Parts: sequence; structure tokens; C-alpha cells
Amino acid sequence: MPLPFAPVAVLFDMDGLLFDTETVYLEAFLAASERGRYGLDEDHFRRTVGGTWETNKALLIAMGVPADQFRADWHRECDRIGTHQAPMKAGAVEMLATLDELGLPRAIATSSRPDTVAKHLTDRKSTRLNSSHT
Repeated sequence: MPLPFAPVAVLFDMDGLLFDTETVYLEAFLAASERGRYGLDEDHFRRTVGGTWETNKALLIAMGVPADQFRADWHRECDRIGTHQAPMKAGAVEMLATLDELGLPRAIATSSRPDTVAKHLTDRKSTRLNSSHT
């Protein structure tokens, strides 16, 4: 479908669009649950995806989980697994190549923590994410 106007730039959300972070976060969530013996499963994880920490904290507390401790364990597991190793989504490299061909600048807008963003991008210097247009 043609656009009604030519774009002058492209903004991306990082998690889940460019990188398959959800599978890494799920693995870390389940590992943190197992470590704390909280009995959380993939369904519980799915209920947290896209939620704010305040919403997720209330959800965890309602399930009898010490939310702040669980969050700390979850982040530790993410660091252990290496969220920066999440693979790029299918078609992302090709899409970025097309943006290069069109000369369109791109940027990432995300609610992820700055250190998380840095981890994702630092190890990907060879990708088109770090081209001169970023």
C-alpha cells in the first residue's frame, strides 16, 4: 500500500520489533521464578509484557510474589543470559538496508533502560543499525 507522503525518517521501537528480546526475557523470567520458587509460568510472563513496572508490581504482589526481589532476580538472570545476544528479527537487516538505499535516517525510541539499549547496540557494530544515519 503506497503511503500518502514520502517519509523523512523512521523511528523504531527496539524490543520485539528489531530484536527478539521476548524469548530472552521469558527465559530469565522463568529462571528467576524457579530460583525464588514462585511458581510463575509463561502465562504469568505474558501478562507482564508491555506493562509498566507499577502495573506489573501490583500483579506480582497480588500473586504473592515479593515484586522488588523478583524484579532484581529477573534482571540478574537477564544479565546472566545476555539480553544483548537476542537475535535480530527476520527481515530487520533487509529493512535497514532499504533505508540505507533510500537515504532515510532512523532512530530508536524505547522505554528500555539506557544500559539495556547500549548492550543491544554495542555488540552489533557490524549491523546497519549503527550506520551513519543513526
